[in-house]
Amino acid sequence: MRKYILILALILSTLSFAQNFEMAFLRIEQSFRTASPGNLWPLISSGMSARLEDSVYLDISCIQSESLLKEFFQNKDSVEFRFAAKFAYCRNAEGNGVMTYVNDMKKESINVDVWLIHFRGETLISAIDISNSPSPIVFINLFVERNAIK
Repeated sequence: MRKYILILALILSTLSFAQNFEMAFLRIEQSFRTASPGNLWPLISSGMSARLEDSVYLDISCIQSESLLKEFFQNKDSVEFRFAAKFAYCRNAEGNGVMTYVNDMKKESINVDVWLIHFRGETLISAIDISNSPSPIVFINLFVERNAIK
């Protein structure tokens, strides 16, 4: 009987994490489509890592990450974004998609990868990679290290 209760509790907690991750992914999509990253404030973790085009930022503060994202979206119009794939694990998730936008009357597209963690009851963004280059190995290592600790 105890075994079944434990299995049921595990299933319910996994469903709860999945719902939290899905809500976070929807919030990210909406923020990117409206080019208003300020709406991500509750999801941005202190110590977040980001790559915006060719620049990599490791362990940046919430304020710095919001400022960098605002600057990135500043000259972009008609932004379209939707996650093409989302993967949820025990206490973390990742999603990726392609964002299209107009910059100086020219339509462009860029890959977006987002890593989420569930930490102390909150779903937070641990890393964002907005670039057409392959994900840097440092992001993969950070993702693995952070999730091994939790």
